[in-house]
Amino acid sequence: MRHFARGIVLAGVDLAQEVSPSFARGAAGVRIRYCPPAGSADPRAHTPTALRAKIGTVRTSRTDRPTLPRLLLPIWAYPLVGVGAVLIALLPWIRTGLRLPLQNLWATQTLPEDMPIVLLPLSQYYLGTILALLVTAGLVGGIVARAAPPTHRALSGGFTVAGAFLAMTFVCVQSALVLAEGLRTDETASTYLTLVVAWTVLCSLGGLLIMALVTRAPRAGATVAVALAAPAVGTWAKALLAPSPSLASPAVQTVIDYLHWLPAVLVGVVLAWCGVRTSGRIAAWVMSLVLLWVLPAVLTAITYVAGFRAAESLLESIGAGLDVLALALAPSIAGPPVLVAFAIGALGSVLIWALLFTRARAADRRLHEAAHDQG
Repeated sequence: MRHFARGIVLAGVDLAQEVSPSFARGAAGVRIRYCPPAGSADPRAHTPTALRAKIGTVRTSRTDRPTLPRLLLPIWAYPLVGVGAVLIALLPWIRTGLRLPLQNLWATQTLPEDMPIVLLPLSQYYLGTILALLVTAGLVGGIVARAAPPTHRALSGGFTVAGAFLAMTFVCVQSALVLAEGLRTDETASTYLTLVVAWTVLCSLGGLLIMALVTRAPRAGATVAVALAAPAVGTWAKALLAPSPSLASPAVQTVIDYLHWLPAVLVGVVLAWCGVRTSGRIAAWVMSLVLLWVLPAVLTAITYVAGFRAAESLLESIGAGLDVLALALAPSIAGPPVLVAFAIGALGSVLIWALLFTRARAADRRLHEAAHDQG
């Protein structure tokens, strides 16, 4: 009824301006067609600029949702954004001194401080950290590239991904070459090198995919991409705060415990930004909450299996990993973050709806006042 009444008001304004309208109520609301008087080339030319601005505000304010602040950089700057995103993501590892972790298959006995410099911690004990560094790079670069106006996102996203690809390629190749040079030359060391490098490449591709989705995908796709990256961002934040958790002070340990909720908060905020206006966005809500439930458990299981040296066979390692996965998927462990994310998303959506409704009501009042003044 509100939309129909607004159409009546607009029609009255147009009649006052000697413009004959015809309107029909449809699924999308009132649609108005203007019939200009004889000799008039532009039917809207009779409507004062201020009134046209107010009418435009009403017609768009009901569908707008919060967007990222618009930031259009020069085209040449977006490859640097990709490189900068990788550098920001490497901060936790830079804090440690960039020394390669001790290797079980290292060719010579070496002290930790004498290990070579690498840009990524290639080790079976650092698989989660590698994933966190590269995926966080993708998320940071994607957010900056998405801040460009929609008409420029193809270029901003493409050049940002290109810059990140070059930076990730450099850090992966440098680290792999250093690791290969110091390992033993037997078959076990070769297999280890292949598996660690393969994991690093997969993490790099995952980071680039998340960057592309956050930049170019609709809100539903970008929301799922952020949910994919959220557990890795939590790991990244913990590594940045305390590179060596066992040596951290009690105060830092307390903060690390609270960072357990960071992925849930991140997913909740992006769910509120996404909204539930379409079936695709509702599906994004469901998928994001499922990912928040499953992904941390999967990463925990992978990290446990990679560092499990007591197993006598591959099957025993897999069995141990499945046990850890089942434990991490238990509702008492995985459930609370999902509930927190859902609560933040629901509360944020309600607050956004209330804000938009208030803005629309204010715009309606301005429209009625403008129509009254024109009458």
